[in-house]
Amino acid sequence: MGLVKMLKEKDMVKEMEINLDIQSPQCISCIKAKSYVTLFPQQSKTEYKEIGDIIFTDGWGPAQTTGIRGEHYYVSFTDGVTQCTQIHFMKKKDVLRHIKDYQAFIKTQTSKNLKAM
Repeated sequence: MGLVKMLKEKDMVKEMEINLDIQSPQCISCIKAKSYVTLFPQQSKTEYKEIGDIIFTDGWGPAQTTGIRGEHYYVSFTDGVTQCTQIHFMKKKDVLRHIKDYQAFIKTQTSKNLKAM
């Protein structure tokens, strides 16, 4: 039953006249409002097997509070396999240098190259 019909039948709206015999098609907005999308998957279908297959990175700043060595920014690196995270604090936005440092760290520690970031 449509909302307007229900309001009229339950006498919730005064002085409103509608013809209850006419079957009106649903409006596009009503159809779209009732539609649904597939739920976001709980787990990625992509499997990463080795350290360096994928690295998630994020940069942040400037902070209002200065760090103990004058830092205002940071960049983080998280390995997709091990979930190990490194955070590098920076006085100025110098992300490229820290990416190169992280890449060298992974290469020297694991003999593997970064494949995706």
